[in-house]
Amino acid sequence: MNENIHIAMLIGDLQKGGAERVMANLAGYFAERGWRVTLVTQYRKENEYSLNKKVKRVISDITPEETSGSRLVNFKRRFMKLRGIWKAERPDVILSFIGKNNIMAILTSRLLHIPVAVSVRGDPPEEYYNAWMRFMARHLFARAAGVILQTRKSFAFFPPRVQARAVLLKNPASGAFFRERYEGKREKTIVAGVWMKTKTMKCCFGHLRGLRAAFLAISWLYMGRGSAGSRSSGWHRNWGLKGGFYCRAP
Repeated sequence: MNENIHIAMLIGDLQKGGAERVMANLAGYFAERGWRVTLVTQYRKENEYSLNKKVKRVISDITPEETSGSRLVNFKRRFMKLRGIWKAERPDVILSFIGKNNIMAILTSRLLHIPVAVSVRGDPPEEYYNAWMRFMARHLFARAAGVILQTRKSFAFFPPRVQARAVLLKNPASGAFFRERYEGKREKTIVAGVWMKTKTMKCCFGHLRGLRAAFLAISWLYMGRGSAGSRSSGWHRNWGLKGGFYCRAP
């Protein structure tokens, strides 16, 4: 790879989450291959993913001193600060992840002659959850240099002008993880993961309740950790998952 290439990457923060982990890993991947990498986040929070020391970190949010009582004024100041970062850094390309970040990346870089690639990380109707965001995504993304989508279904959300610029991200799963489908009777199902407030674990328990009613002989064991883990005991007791359901943090 050309070591003179400068890529700027944009995401809200680096706190625990799938997209945040991908962004941190990707920044390190490019940096280790000689690219100049600037990672722009709106916030700096606790318990973030670690970042390669070769990656430059820039915070785009306005300071408390710059914050006013007007949401409109604050938005304008955030807009101009992010645009100022692009002007100062002059990256060869901008890669943004998720929702409003994608919209802001395109708007704040207008007329700066910096190509922007936007990555839609989830289901588009959920990631662009209101009429304004959907309108902006469907029209602005036609101005992006590239649009990265996760599934074939995502293409249908966007008009042909956006589809023409879109690519489907290939599934990176290793073939070593695949095996012949098990058709026998399972005695236990284990769900492993990290419980965070951003994860819909309450929804997961709701589905488990339905499965528990259908398959009474199955024991459910949840093993995980995270900020929402302490709420598990209340959910499974209240929803009738007490018998045969166990929660344990490693």
